[in-house]
Amino acid sequence: MGDATEVRNSVRELRFQSAEMTQQNLADRVGVTRQTIVAIEGRKYAPSLELAFRIATVFGKPLEAVFQWGLPRRTTEPRTAVPRGSRQGKHMVDEIQVFQKPTCSKCRAAVDLLRERGADFCTIDYYQDPLTPEQFHALLTKLGLSPSDVLRRDEPIARALGIGERVMSDDEMIRLMVENPDLIQRPIVVRGDQAVIARPLENIDKLL
Repeated sequence: MGDATEVRNSVRELRFQSAEMTQQNLADRVGVTRQTIVAIEGRKYAPSLELAFRIATVFGKPLEAVFQWGLPRRTTEPRTAVPRGSRQGKHMVDEIQVFQKPTCSKCRAAVDLLRERGADFCTIDYYQDPLTPEQFHALLTKLGLSPSDVLRRDEPIARALGIGERVMSDDEMIRLMVENPDLIQRPIVVRGDQAVIARPLENIDKLL
């Protein structure tokens, strides 16, 4: 279970849509260990066809709505010519990345703003293609923030996990946040070695 498989899945998102079903609840219902569910959600393990059908049945979804085969959903916007000497022209070597949830209104607003600015960017759905702890730590370094600074404390899953009720190390909080992406403030917009949380949207202008 080393490298990520090419089988993408929506298991984590569907769990939270199903009365915040836990990984252990799902594991019990399909007859596997919690570690197996963790590996599937993290794309470290591609389930057998039988197990995939069992998981889809739990959610009442067709197989293709839960599991997909192929490359990550990394949407690249068409490149736009930028006048020489403009602020954007100074940074053209650094592609802008938007880490987002496509159904989030703030994320859609950030994408619309970048289009209005004529920026060259790509979007990364970190629900469909989960971040690793190492990737999230790198994002935090670019943001210049700690895990608690980007934590969505009012999310139901935060209360369910008891976040805020006990002391956690940064490593433990990072692990919980990548396993439960609803805990991460969004969208995160990155350019080179800098990043901002686009709340308010005008923060994006710091990268342009």
